[in-house]
Amino acid sequence: MAIILCVVLSAVVYSQLITIINSTNELERALQYKMDAILLAQEMTESSTGLTANIRLYAMTGDRRYKDDYNNIIDVRNGVVAGDDGVKKSFNDKVKDMNLTADEEKQLLLSQDLSNELAVLETEVMTYIDNYIKNNPGVDITKEQNADLLFQQLRLFDTEYTSFTDRIMEPVAQFEQLLFNRAEQQVSAAKKVASRSVVLGSIGLTIFVVFIIGLLIFSMRFILTTLGEEPQKLKELLKRVEEGDLTTSFMKKEDVGKKDNLCSSLEVSFSKIASTLLNTIS
Repeated sequence: MAIILCVVLSAVVYSQLITIINSTNELERALQYKMDAILLAQEMTESSTGLTANIRLYAMTGDRRYKDDYNNIIDVRNGVVAGDDGVKKSFNDKVKDMNLTADEEKQLLLSQDLSNELAVLETEVMTYIDNYIKNNPGVDITKEQNADLLFQQLRLFDTEYTSFTDRIMEPVAQFEQLLFNRAEQQVSAAKKVASRSVVLGSIGLTIFVVFIIGLLIFSMRFILTTLGEEPQKLKELLKRVEEGDLTTSFMKKEDVGKKDNLCSSLEVSFSKIASTLLNTIS
């Protein structure tokens, strides 16, 4: 019965430990998923901001470096070249790989669509600047006073443009809120399971430890009762007999008359041996 109870308690404690480990892993996955999705949204935000900054700088300075940076951002977004993470994958594919909900994916792709729409206007300004530089070799755009040039430059700073950039950020913010709510639910659920498992595991472990301690105490008492004396003391008494002292008493005063332990049996046995030897001698 004791063995069965020990096995059952061990199984309970083990199952709760496994549950705790699984819950912890689930919690880590939920947190990592949340972080990956936030980084994806951040990528969208940074690429849109980068496009705006570079097209404005190119329009105002004519420095080709800014045009190259602008085109590189577009290429990274389309999966033509690898990004800072060394991965060559389009933004659309990254979104699909995240296994987002329909609403979350909709918001993130809407932000990209708006950014692509804005890129049409930016491309028009870029083309104008390209042609202006081509038609005016060696020109310093920062010192030009051409009305058409100024009009194209101001297109990147007017109310319509800035309003468009704000609209790009709105679905990103909505996506982050949707994701945050869902991730928090996953994290909360994993925490509840882990907490419940910790409580049950602690209770089971406590019962198991108490049971083992009780079993050890019972075993020690049973052994002492069976022997009638502590093992070390019994060893000393047997050594005295071995040395020839057959009058050695194996029983404690309070155990005299008891016949249910090893010491009482030894007492009787050696008494009979001593009596036999005395009779033989006499």
